[in-house]
Amino acid sequence: GQAAPKEAVEQLREEMGLNDPFVVRYVRYMGDALHGDFGTSYRTGRPVFEEIFVRFPVTLKLALTSIALVILIGIPIGILSAVKQYSFLDVISTVSAMLMASIPGFWLGLMMILIFASTLKWFPTSGMVNLRANYKGFAYFADVCRHLVLPITTMVLTQTPYYFRIARSSVLQVMSEDFITTFKATGMKESRIFNKYVLRNAILPTV
Repeated sequence: GQAAPKEAVEQLREEMGLNDPFVVRYVRYMGDALHGDFGTSYRTGRPVFEEIFVRFPVTLKLALTSIALVILIGIPIGILSAVKQYSFLDVISTVSAMLMASIPGFWLGLMMILIFASTLKWFPTSGMVNLRANYKGFAYFADVCRHLVLPITTMVLTQTPYYFRIARSSVLQVMSEDFITTFKATGMKESRIFNKYVLRNAILPTV
């Protein structure tokens, strides 16, 4: 394509304030941001705040669902792994957590799309709903869930190791404390020690 005329470029730079020093531009932007003005999108021409607001509900659904699943999966496995330290479950869980924590989320997401969406055709490659189908009611809900499977799975696989490691290390640390050893020496039941003392103290760092 042809390059834009130099005059037009200079006029655009002047309108956007790009000719001002960086410090001036930064202070001006931060001042506007504090008043809720994040500027205008260069791609759509709409205010950035509107672009964020439109996408926020979808982001919230994705984030809250992922966090709930990560907590329900990572913390219980971490606690169980600590209770059964050095067992087969502990070894498998720890190794799996280390492997998943080392995988970049963006790479895993691309692989999920490549395998399960582009190759196997099990899930859609993008979007939140099938705009052509125009689903209603439960069919719409099922379609949204189908679109969320791959991104949620990716986030769960990459975030669960962190909760797992925190829960496991917290339980192990509390179980090694002197007062826990004292309780065991007095003959207190293991289940009572764990539920009343270990779990309560170990869950705080995780929360």
